[in-house]
Amino acid sequence: MKKILTIVFVLTFAAAALAQLSTNNDKSTAATQTQTKPASSTTAKTGTTKPKAVKTETGANKTADIKTLLTLTKSGELAVQMMQEMLNTYRQGLPQVPDEFWVGFAKKIKTEDLVDMLVPIYDRHLTHSEVVSLIEFFGSPVGKKLISIQPSVMKESMQAGQQWGEKIGNEVTAELQKQGYR
Repeated sequence: MKKILTIVFVLTFAAAALAQLSTNNDKSTAATQTQTKPASSTTAKTGTTKPKAVKTETGANKTADIKTLLTLTKSGELAVQMMQEMLNTYRQGLPQVPDEFWVGFAKKIKTEDLVDMLVPIYDRHLTHSEVVSLIEFFGSPVGKKLISIQPSVMKESMQAGQQWGEKIGNEVTAELQKQGYR
């Protein structure tokens, strides 16, 4: 349970950091042309837009754009990789469980399931135009770099978070003992 909470904390922290980073870079990435087109993007040749995407903050186009963003950032794949690592930890701790169980259970883990759970969360916290801006950012060279290094950053961040938590825990214990609480 502790490991799951750590993973959730790191994912939440990483998502917040990415959102802040992309917000800070909106002006510099607005002119960037990308290969990944948001579902609601303006057609350059005709100059037409899909009116529903412009008028409404929610709906099929926003949902499609959120899914594009999650695919572009490999959010589901990264989470599944982390779940695989967690399963490997369980596997090592439970050597009596046959390999067939772990292989079968791993096959049940689907990226789409997580993406479907994340869409309404992103929908609540981001406007449609923010989702489109994030797609533009993550389609840019610096956005692509951030995506490519994210697994290493998250792993190292988890390790740093564990060290930080242990340090604080030790300090609390020492201070409690110093004040006579045992």
